[in-house]
Amino acid sequence: MTSRIDRAFALSALGLSLTALPAMAGEWYLVASMGESTFNDLKSSSAVDPFLFGSGSGAIGSGGGIFVPAADIQIYKDDTDTFWRVGGGYQVNSHFAIEAAYLDAGEADVEVSLGGAGAAFAPVPPPTLRTTVTYKMSGIEVSGLGRYPVTEKFNVFGRLGVVHLERERSSRVAVDAIEQPATPGFGPVLLPGFAPESKDSRVKPLFGVGIQYQILESVAARLEWTRFQDAIDRGNSEEDVDSLTVGLSYRF
Repeated sequence: MTSRIDRAFALSALGLSLTALPAMAGEWYLVASMGESTFNDLKSSSAVDPFLFGSGSGAIGSGGGIFVPAADIQIYKDDTDTFWRVGGGYQVNSHFAIEAAYLDAGEADVEVSLGGAGAAFAPVPPPTLRTTVTYKMSGIEVSGLGRYPVTEKFNVFGRLGVVHLERERSSRVAVDAIEQPATPGFGPVLLPGFAPESKDSRVKPLFGVGIQYQILESVAARLEWTRFQDAIDRGNSEEDVDSLTVGLSYRF
């Protein structure tokens, strides 16, 4: 129900902004940009607690898992990806514009490896267990741009708006293969605490700043930084996603 309400809100905001534009005096333009997204605060241990590790060193499983002695826990992250945005806008006057766009922030991974668990009690070194949590984000944004002309061709701007996000979170588990002796009763151990895949949609705020340079009468270049507030769901918290992009706008 919540996702339907969020989706209806975003589509209504987009529809109202587009239907109101023809009544204004100004110019239409297209905009496209590409750059890098950064998924913030993914390396802290709390980012993976719900998926693999409980609280306390050597615990497996979320909330009162099993204790594993002498475990070597390492966390790796790949928290950047390609970001792109394509959409259009309406320049109401020299100081204000309204834009709507589709964006894709790509994905980020957090890999947690558990090696050496119970090595003192095993006839051979145990395999390393690896779990990877993947976050993905895309959505539709509607925002207003306030511009301040510095020179005839150069201006700075600030962005403020909302974005209807489609968020995905998934996890996969792998065990490094090693040769083991044929020991009776020795087999795979099922570990609790792994979270299922999840998808949701939310309306979240966004804000940003940038600079724009008018290359030609109808073409301008942009450099922009944008923050999408509480854009990713880590299970026990929500964190921001930032983007740094370069792009072009074409005015009709």
